[in-house]
Amino acid sequence: MIPNTATNRSVLTLNAIMSKKGQDVNVTEELASVAEDEVLVVTEGGSTAEKKGETTADGGVVTEAPVTATVAVAIPKAAISTDAGTPSISVTPYVAPVETTTAAPVQAALTNLKIDTKGQAVVLAEPVVMQVSAGSEVKEEETFEELKVYRKEDATGKAVRANDETIAGWRKIGTAIYNSLTKSYVFTIAKGERLDGDFSFRIEPTVTASGVKSKTIDSGNKSNAGNAGAIDFTFDYKVTTGWDATISASVADATKSQLLSAIASSENGTQGYTTVTREFTAKISGNYILFYTVKANYVDKVYTFKLKGSDVKVNVTVYQGTDLEYVNKDASQHSGGGSN
Repeated sequence: MIPNTATNRSVLTLNAIMSKKGQDVNVTEELASVAEDEVLVVTEGGSTAEKKGETTADGGVVTEAPVTATVAVAIPKAAISTDAGTPSISVTPYVAPVETTTAAPVQAALTNLKIDTKGQAVVLAEPVVMQVSAGSEVKEEETFEELKVYRKEDATGKAVRANDETIAGWRKIGTAIYNSLTKSYVFTIAKGERLDGDFSFRIEPTVTASGVKSKTIDSGNKSNAGNAGAIDFTFDYKVTTGWDATISASVADATKSQLLSAIASSENGTQGYTTVTREFTAKISGNYILFYTVKANYVDKVYTFKLKGSDVKVNVTVYQGTDLEYVNKDASQHSGGGSN
C-alpha cells in the first residue's frame, strides 16, 4: 500500500521475505517404520522417528526431546490413513505480513507454518501436534504469555461460525501452550480436522508510534546564472529504506530472535537498512539556480511484548520513503550560494 502522505518523486520500497520450502516426506512410507511408542516428526529439514513424550490435554502427543528445528509436526502412527493414496508432506515455516483491521488489536506472527500435501486433503484419524521451538536456552519466564493460533480460512472449506474470531482471512482455532519438556509452544490439530493448510502463531504486542518525522540527508544547488539557455542537471542521491530495532531487556537470544521475527511480520520486511542510489534530472532555465533537498521520512515505534516474567519493550525506527524537493530561483533575485 502506498501511504497517502507520499508526494511526487517519493521513493518507496517493497521488502520481501523469502522462505525455503521444506523437504518433501513420504509419510506413508515413513510411518510404516515408526514404533507404537514413537511419533514421526516432520520438520522443514525432513523427518525422524522420536520417542513419545507427554500427552496434551486435547489428546495430542509431543516428542520426548526438545524441539531443535524451527517448527515440527508430531504425527502418531495411526493419524494418517493410506486409503486415499500416499500423501507427500512438507512443512515450511515462513514470515508473512499480518493484515489486520482498524477494529482489531495489533498482531504479529511468531511464525507461520505451511503444511503442504500436494493438493491432497488429509483428514486426521488421530490428533497431530504442531510444535514451535522457543529455544533450548529459554527460561519459562521468557516465553510469551499468550500465543494465539490461526488457520487460513480457505484451507478447510468449513463454514465460519458467527462467533468465530476472524481477521483478514484467518480464523482463530485456539491457543498454543508452552511445554517445558520440549521447550516449544504446542498446539493440537484435532482428530477429524485436515492436516494440510496454513497456520499462524500470533502474539498481540502494544505498539505506540510517533508521527511521521523527516530529516535532511542531502542538499545542494546548481547555478545556471549568466547563461541565456536552459541546461539539464543530473545528480545522484542516497535513499535509506528498512527498519531496525533495539532490545535493551536481558532475555535469551532465541527470544530476541522471535521478537524480531514478530516485528518483521508487522513491518513487512526483515530487519536492517538498505541504501539505494537514485538518479534525478532537472531542467534549469537560463539565469536560474536550482536548489534541492533530500529528506528521509521515518517513524519511531515502541513495541511492548508480554512475557510470563515481565514486559519487554523494543524500540523500532522505520524508514517510510524519501522525498526529493527542488525549486528554481531567478538568479537576479538571489545572490550567493550557486555552484557551477
